[in-house]
Amino acid sequence: MKQRIYNLASKMLPKGRVCKSTVFTSKEDERRAEQLRKRIVKALHTYRAYGAAVTFFDKKEIRFSLGYGKRKKQYAVTENTFFRSASVSKMVTSMGVLRLYEKGIVDLDEPLSLFEFTDRIVTFKELLSHTSIIQDGNSYNQGIEYQATLSDLLGQKDNYKHKGMWGYSNFGAGLIASLLEEKLNVSFEEIMQETVFTPLSITASFYPPKNQVLSDSYDVFPVRKLSLDAQKRVLNRPERMDLISPEKHFTLAQGNCWLSIDGAFKIAQALMKEGFFAEKTLEQMRTPIASFGDRDKRLSQGLGLFVVDINEYDTFYGHQGLAYGGVHGIFFDPKTCSGFCLLSSGTSLERNGVLADINLAFIDIWQEMFHG
Repeated sequence: MKQRIYNLASKMLPKGRVCKSTVFTSKEDERRAEQLRKRIVKALHTYRAYGAAVTFFDKKEIRFSLGYGKRKKQYAVTENTFFRSASVSKMVTSMGVLRLYEKGIVDLDEPLSLFEFTDRIVTFKELLSHTSIIQDGNSYNQGIEYQATLSDLLGQKDNYKHKGMWGYSNFGAGLIASLLEEKLNVSFEEIMQETVFTPLSITASFYPPKNQVLSDSYDVFPVRKLSLDAQKRVLNRPERMDLISPEKHFTLAQGNCWLSIDGAFKIAQALMKEGFFAEKTLEQMRTPIASFGDRDKRLSQGLGLFVVDINEYDTFYGHQGLAYGGVHGIFFDPKTCSGFCLLSSGTSLERNGVLADINLAFIDIWQEMFHG
């Protein structure tokens, strides 16, 4: 009901002013590129985006990219802007786990004890598919606000559910970082740099990176309001990224990956075709394990991936992120080897189900422009 009220009220707002957009890479002919630019700007305008970076790609390269609006006050979004990608981070985290799996360092089905605080057991496969016993109880949602420790939260009964039931869980996804640190005695940030970012030549981090152009995030309804101040995040981050702290690092893996649009594209490329991963591994990631059910009948859950059946003919993959007013998405089709990435500093959060309307709009543009 709350979401329906938001959707209705948002549609009644006057549309925001179109900000100047900048095309920074285009392999399309002039007419097609201009047609695509207009459609992208119209979608961003319709959903009142404060700022965004968008790219469309195929199996070889970026076909079209566009920067739109602002990342902060008078500062424009460019191809070099880094965004906190919210739950897209879960897909990035899954890549690190699957790389360790391919190297024989972790077993996806190995029973993992939740430290000494509880006798409960989870597996990486369960955490990646949201089918573990972990859920986001009230104590978790409240605890992350006052920086509770992992042992505090694992001791609360409301953070557990029946094993095998699907239930989207930020706590469960975040727990992966703590379990990896405990198992490997290496910081989660170092693990991700060594397994994913460095091999793919991606500049990215699960902490807001220094010396990079960072985007703030804004709520756009009912009035524009700063929701995430990137510079404050930089000032509050630890000086050392190699510190191991399972008690605290359960808040990293589920939503804190900072990416530019180039990094988002490279992640999609690695997941879209064999090369970075073996084909067998990609098949495991894409295999539906659980359904979203009434939350969104279009979606199933793979290993760190959404499996999207948008109609009876097309199935594609990826992940969405929604936090602090920003909507993000990386989606791709392995059959056609094409897809799109969206990173934003704030848009309308309208949705009917799980997928945000702005992501659905870009899915439509992608399908029509590259599949039509």
